[in-house]
Amino acid sequence: MTRRLSAEEAAAAVARATPIPAGRPAPRRPRTVLTGLDLTGAPVATRLEGPSLVLFLSTSCDGCVDLAQLVREGTEGFDVLGVLRVPPGGLPSEEVGTFVGTEGRWLLGDDAFEAFDVNKGPFFCVVDETGRLAVEGVALGRDDVTEHCARVLAGAPEPGVLRLRPEG
Repeated sequence: MTRRLSAEEAAAAVARATPIPAGRPAPRRPRTVLTGLDLTGAPVATRLEGPSLVLFLSTSCDGCVDLAQLVREGTEGFDVLGVLRVPPGGLPSEEVGTFVGTEGRWLLGDDAFEAFDVNKGPFFCVVDETGRLAVEGVALGRDDVTEHCARVLAGAPEPGVLRLRPEG
């Protein structure tokens, strides 16, 4: 279950946010082979095949719980991969195991974050069938992410990240 932030919590989150610098090049063709660790801590390499949805999540993010369910269940037409950072205590981790459950495809480590130039979750990247980055953005919830996926399949992706302009 998720909850809405209070006005004070939202203001504090915005105050801590780091803006994406203007002019920063986005990776248009990220690597399709990503390395990291499985849930036991064993090294693993995973390949993104065809249209792929990569969800960058965090076990400390309330909204990520619903997104983890999307990794477990998948979404039609996409190879879904859930990505987490390795917890400070290492692997295996009871917290990570509880968060990811027993289904879905998961990769732990920094490689995917670096390949897609993502700092932290909740964030998503959709790679089309040609291996190009079709759309990326803050994962605002399961419905938001699946709507972006549907638009990519329909050939009409919309940007997930909008640049905000100061009023005036």
